[in-house]
Amino acid sequence: MNDALIMTARRIVIASTIACSASLAWSQDKPAPPPAWQQGKPTAMADSKLAPLAGKLTETAPSEIPVGKIKVPPGFKVELWAHGIPGGRAMARGDKGKIYVGTRGLGRVYEVTDAGDKRVSRIVVDKLVQPAGVAFMNGSLYVMAIDKVLRYDGIEDNPTIQPVDLTGKFNLPPEQHHNWKYLAFGPDKKLCVPFGAPCNICEPPEQYAQIRRYNPDGSGMEVIARGVRNTVGFDFHPKTGELWFADHGRDWMGDDRPQDELNRIAKTLRIYI
Repeated sequence: MNDALIMTARRIVIASTIACSASLAWSQDKPAPPPAWQQGKPTAMADSKLAPLAGKLTETAPSEIPVGKIKVPPGFKVELWAHGIPGGRAMARGDKGKIYVGTRGLGRVYEVTDAGDKRVSRIVVDKLVQPAGVAFMNGSLYVMAIDKVLRYDGIEDNPTIQPVDLTGKFNLPPEQHHNWKYLAFGPDKKLCVPFGAPCNICEPPEQYAQIRRYNPDGSGMEVIARGVRNTVGFDFHPKTGELWFADHGRDWMGDDRPQDELNRIAKTLRIYI
């Protein structure tokens, strides 16, 4: 190798070393981005210790559940129906009366059976990523986690039934923040699913901040609402079939604002993906 080539090679090595060192120093000096729930935190609250309250993920003894302190209108009462189901987030009732409970932090789905004088629970599935979403239709339990969709056919009669994995048909976006599910079948027998914004405040990617509906097998996906930051519950009008859904407002604006919303979809504009 001649002297000119050697000098050129040395310059390239030196330049690369300087660039790598500068990049490393920049990455070390650059502060890590705040967690998604801290986005929008005002400078006046920079020292605030407020943070999301982690749910209790262990069983609570019945004697420690203050049912008697819950105030309800005349004619109503509150009683402890079942316990020992930590982390419960959403519920669905089977055709034969069994209750299915999805969770977030524990990654479980429970089945609760009414045995007359007591309720018996068991774990249907475990170690999923926030499988809050549960729904029941035509004898089948649907479970939706962040990255998984499972269908248990005939589970009320066959508790050991293996699920049908429908994940590949539902085109699930991967971010976890606000992306746990609440599921409900509408009057049209289609499954409605929310995909919350992956942030506190931001311009979300196209596949988030929306409500979709699907055929039960995951086909025919439509976006029926956009600009929905985080809905964790909805239902359908018993006569018109219109979808009514809640939407949670952003954080860090105080205890009284912004006001959360109750929205109604009066007309669906079908957007196929």
